[in-house]
Amino acid sequence: MDLLSSFYPYINDKTSLPEVPDLYPESLVAIGGDITVNRILEAYTKGIFPWYNEGEPVLWHSPLNRAIIIPEQYTPSRSVKQLLKKGSFECRIDSDFNEVIYQCAQTRINDGTETWITDDLMDTFRTLHKIGLAHSFETYHEDELVGGLYGLSLGGAF
Repeated sequence: MDLLSSFYPYINDKTSLPEVPDLYPESLVAIGGDITVNRILEAYTKGIFPWYNEGEPVLWHSPLNRAIIIPEQYTPSRSVKQLLKKGSFECRIDSDFNEVIYQCAQTRINDGTETWITDDLMDTFRTLHKIGLAHSFETYHEDELVGGLYGLSLGGAF
């Protein structure tokens, strides 16, 4: 980590995240700091996201490609439309945020890979959910959760 911190700003709990440099939109932009509600909001509004492993310093990234879902512009594929017409699945919003974020982390762990969805990140997103900024979209089959995603709703984007 010493080599990385010689190239990237090392932040602490009181330091702001840097502005994302235009020349390196996919790069690691900072190391360290905390995973709190204020930090996550600061980061997401700057296009910066935590991506690190449990027990390591937080690595803050600014990926070039981001997933932004605009419901009015989303068009499901023909196969998804056909599946939904069958009525086998039910879609819900914010029915079980805690389980969705937990299962998102477990999926990677069960695959034998590490996850950036650490306990601290889950706790922070649970708080963001309680204050109405984080949401989950779930898919149920026969009243069992079979899929979902979670994220932040800031401004006009999710």
